[in-house]
Amino acid sequence: MKAILETHDLKVQYGEVVAVDNLSITVPIGESVGLIGPNGAGKTTLLKALSGVLPVSKGNVKYMDKDVTSKKSYEMSRMGVSLIPEGRLPFASLTVKENLLLPAYSIKLNKNEIKEHLEFVYDLFPRLKERSNQKAGNLSGGEQQMMVISRALMMRPKVLLIDEPSLGLAPIIIEQIYEVIPKLLKTDLSILLVEQSSELALSVCSNIYVMREGKMVHSGNADRLNKSELAEYYLR
Repeated sequence: MKAILETHDLKVQYGEVVAVDNLSITVPIGESVGLIGPNGAGKTTLLKALSGVLPVSKGNVKYMDKDVTSKKSYEMSRMGVSLIPEGRLPFASLTVKENLLLPAYSIKLNKNEIKEHLEFVYDLFPRLKERSNQKAGNLSGGEQQMMVISRALMMRPKVLLIDEPSLGLAPIIIEQIYEVIPKLLKTDLSILLVEQSSELALSVCSNIYVMREGKMVHSGNADRLNKSELAEYYLR
């Protein structure tokens, strides 16, 4: 399967501290790839480097076969790579609909395109349509997570980088959010998903990478991942 996003020997540092060490990954077109591992493994740092938020110290990032290693975050976003960061971060004083329209305006969608995209995200998360005129700061944590995912989708991305979407949410809300991922894959969207819960990642991802202390310690097909071996990566 052809890659839409990939890295080769990627290294990312915070000063003298190496957070990602010579790491290579591939996100195939139209597939969901899971990135799991214990806290402090470097997963979030990797997503930030892929989306242009953090500079790369060594190696390269390729998007659709083009070298984008030095691209800034706004450039990556406009090219089709959208980062959904951990912690949700809505524009609290704006309504749900206003939050959703901001990216649509930034890429200059016309009225018909805006209507089409709003209908798409409202179909994914009907609760957002019910609360479209409500201030985003008054939403529950689960509703905010639905909204930031939808806000990213309004940018018409080709790749979604999702960081810990289940963090701090009730099980029923997590289930609703994870039901959306297979629907997104049917639209040929590609996804790189960071999750603390290996069980959640395995439920929606075709391939899994396991990180520990900035290094890749395992990669392979999700269906063939040995659960006992996986547990050892977290306990070492």
